Amino acid sequence: LLAEVGSSVALDLSSLDLWSVPPPVLAHTSLRRLALMSNCINELPPEIASLKALESLDVSRNRLKVLPEAMGALRSLRELNVMTNHLRQIQHSIPLGALKALAELQLIDLRFNPKLMSATL
Repeated sequence: LLAEVGSSVALDLSSLDLWSVPPPVLAHTSLRRLALMSNCINELPPEIASLKALESLDVSRNRLKVLPEAMGALRSLRELNVMTNHLRQIQHSIPLGALKALAELQLIDLRFNPKLMSATL
């Protein structure tokens, strides 16, 4: 599950029926790619901020309703996939101020979050 590819470290915990992010994952501060897709995760812990080297986070196909303010600490984040979750209206679920601080962020996928459909970015 943990793989070192060149100079990057990737962890794939997809489709494991996880209900939360395992605390030991948050200790891997050199982690660059984290895949948590297709689980049952309903929230990301504030400790996600400890993953300072994280460049790609895939939490698609979970049960997330909100993204934590701590996302703003992920300064290396380039890709964020939150597709097919349960995100609420944008003003209640996405910390836009925190995400604004992510200068490296190139892609955020919010598709298939039905309650966001009527909201505008």
